[in-house]
Amino acid sequence: MSAKINNHFGRTAAKYTASESHARGADLTTLLERLPLCQTDIVVDIATGTGHTALAVAPCVARVVGVDSVSAMIREARILARDRGIANVTWVRSDAASTGLASASFDVVTCRRAAHHFADVTAFLAESRRLLRRGGTLGIVDQIPPENGAAAELTEGMEKLHDPSHGCALPASEWARIVEAAEFETRFSHVIEDRVSLEQFVSTARDPAVARSQVDRQLDRATSSVLNDIGFVVCENRVRSFIKRRLVLVARRR
Repeated sequence: MSAKINNHFGRTAAKYTASESHARGADLTTLLERLPLCQTDIVVDIATGTGHTALAVAPCVARVVGVDSVSAMIREARILARDRGIANVTWVRSDAASTGLASASFDVVTCRRAAHHFADVTAFLAESRRLLRRGGTLGIVDQIPPENGAAAELTEGMEKLHDPSHGCALPASEWARIVEAAEFETRFSHVIEDRVSLEQFVSTARDPAVARSQVDRQLDRATSSVLNDIGFVVCENRVRSFIKRRLVLVARRR
């Protein structure tokens, strides 16, 4: 299986820039709080997108390398770094599973809101382990589906309708298993829940109206038990929403 990131990752740099949740978000705050960062650390942010995580980490460490496979993302990240006056970040266009960076040259590897785009997550974990010094830290944030198979199938279907670049999101139990298998020791694992309206959810689709119609049809076919598992509700003003879950995981390289 190819380990490359889907080249549609992020759709366009403009849409990533517009996303307040990517720029901030409770998951970013939690990740920064839980990473054992110090001023001498060298960090690599894999699948950096337009660099929000790399730029948030930069003031806390000596140097950051932001890696992404999409040139438009790297260009936007450079602009954001320049505008914010952040000079200790360099940008590399490369693949998440084969960065070309030197082995054992980083204290921390981060990857936020990107792994569900990867064709081979285990290859990404192997590359992360290769890049880290012994005892180094891996920090991951990614969306997760419910553990219930039918509910996971529904949320995965919804994700693919609003974003064709979506590959496969892994449940928290699977993340725990593959991180352990990759010879990391989990130090922190926490699920953050955000209530998302359907209007907000489809707003970044190529055609929000079409995506909304397709998502509505999927929800209308779902059983009440499955809808309950995804936290689906309809408010008095007819706003439909569901719960989107993200896993924040911090692990130590053995």
